[in-house]
Amino acid sequence: MNFVKLIAEIGINHDGSLDKCKKLIDGSCKANCEYIKFQYRNLNRTYISTKEIGDEILSKEIKRCYLRPKDLLSLNQYGKSLGLKVGISFFCVEDIDDFKDELNQFDFFKVPSPEMNNFKLIDKLLENEKLVFCSTGAHDQIDIDDLNKKYSVNKNFVPMHCVSNYPLEEFNSIIGYVKYLKRIFGGVVGYSSHDKDQVGCIVAAAMGADFIERHVTIETHSEGLDHSTSSSINDLVELSKKLKKVSYQRQGDSPRKANQGEIINLQNLGRSYYSKRYISAGEILVDEDFEYRSPRTGIGFKNFQSLLGCKVSKAIEKGEVLGHQHILKENSKDLNKEKITINDNLSNVSIPVRLHDIESIRNNFKISNFECHLSFGEVFQKQDMSIFDSNESYTIHVPDYISSTKLIDPFSKDESIKLRSRELMKNIKKLGEDLYYLTNKKVVVVGSFSVYHNSKEKFYSFLKEFQKEFNNDRVQICYQILPPFAWYFGGSVKVNVFDSMYDYKIISKYNIPICIDLSHLLMSSYFYNFDPEEAYSVLEDNAIHFHISGAEGLDGEGKGLSSLKENEHRILKKMLKSSKKCVVEIWQGHLNGFNGFKEEISYLNKIRN
Repeated sequence: MNFVKLIAEIGINHDGSLDKCKKLIDGSCKANCEYIKFQYRNLNRTYISTKEIGDEILSKEIKRCYLRPKDLLSLNQYGKSLGLKVGISFFCVEDIDDFKDELNQFDFFKVPSPEMNNFKLIDKLLENEKLVFCSTGAHDQIDIDDLNKKYSVNKNFVPMHCVSNYPLEEFNSIIGYVKYLKRIFGGVVGYSSHDKDQVGCIVAAAMGADFIERHVTIETHSEGLDHSTSSSINDLVELSKKLKKVSYQRQGDSPRKANQGEIINLQNLGRSYYSKRYISAGEILVDEDFEYRSPRTGIGFKNFQSLLGCKVSKAIEKGEVLGHQHILKENSKDLNKEKITINDNLSNVSIPVRLHDIESIRNNFKISNFECHLSFGEVFQKQDMSIFDSNESYTIHVPDYISSTKLIDPFSKDESIKLRSRELMKNIKKLGEDLYYLTNKKVVVVGSFSVYHNSKEKFYSFLKEFQKEFNNDRVQICYQILPPFAWYFGGSVKVNVFDSMYDYKIISKYNIPICIDLSHLLMSSYFYNFDPEEAYSVLEDNAIHFHISGAEGLDGEGKGLSSLKENEHRILKKMLKSSKKCVVEIWQGHLNGFNGFKEEISYLNKIRN
């Protein structure tokens, strides 16, 4: 994803203090800025005359806030130690020479608006083959066109829309010019903000700005020229969060693809065709034999119309949903001819089941490991134990919900949610113990407790205590690591526990038993930019259970295992070689005659041969 990048412009807001400058650098790091920038002017090469009032004021401020080249180089190293890219603005070619051979220590450069047509300065900076940003404030289009003619072909040149007012009023901001600038230069562009608040930055990002430059200060009411048009540290933190949101929201300049939440909602709200009678293999599909009802667990209206008149290749029971497995087209892969057998060296592989389809799963797979995914309604009902087999092995997945709108939270401050959640867990424990007495095998219970309570440390201490309360020699709870964005109630909800390296280290510290969900791990690694293999090594000793599937982007979970990259495959193989259960959690794997599960089991058999 092309995230909008935030440049924290320290400029001269350090007021000539190295300590204050370091605080601004620390704050920029806190705000998750990737870039910080300084300004440099040699005092002997600035004002010749300060007779005018404005010149006098500026000259005094520049002198008051002066930092020597060696100071700026030291701050450069400090910024780099925090993982930041550090840049600097120059106002004339001669000032560049003050840094001599150490100029290349900076990661990027900036040409301010007054020097936009100083091609000598721009050319000198471009020689370093690093990004050179150039503000376009206070110039008419004829000058900007000259800039475009000379530098639009240079991939390291980044023009920035800027209005040189301090502060900038909304009616003068003309932020739509970002789109125009992007169109005429045909590449990456930025926005240099002098706005009084965040709105201009957000709009510029939405218009297509790839970089946002925003002044940062310790105190917006401090004396000095730039403080009033700067963001405080806390404001910069909020701006950074909002720019990330805008980065997501401005996607879409490509063919449309439904997201996972939409797929869930389409299944729940859409309709499929259900047979009114038993239909034998070889019969012709006709409209009169079906009723169109929710949920959409099979073929919908569009595909049904194209199949009318086709022969049924597999018998359809009365009340059964019509799926693609019933209409096998020429040269299609038939996964329904016989049971899918799992290789002997994959004896720890398991399939998720709902209570109502466990028998159908048995009829399609030669397997003895099942993970029961229960609805909250089922948990509060008396279970029919006859559907289970003493020769099989079971694990239980706790429902995410305690009602149609409430997430499970055994530690909630809301007494009703807390009591309902604990009642649910009590019933889960009872089912686990019943399964133990049936199979004589300890039952692992997987819970996804995603509700956060102010302090992560306190939250994980709650979990540690709860496991002592829940566990015995028959059942054991483990907590599932989560993605950064989880699908709840048909929408994506930001999660703030179980999803980052920070959380993983707390989990390791408290020795909390967990289920490592490979798909969730990969989505988190993408969002937080960490190495998934490193994360796995942190979590491995705490893992007592695995969920296996691939992932796409930030919330595309449950993808096929064949989509895994080489390093992701290495994690999968470690999981499969362990003695812990590995549940194949492919999204919608249970549809169309369980073809999704069948394809993944076939793939696992192949890679383990």
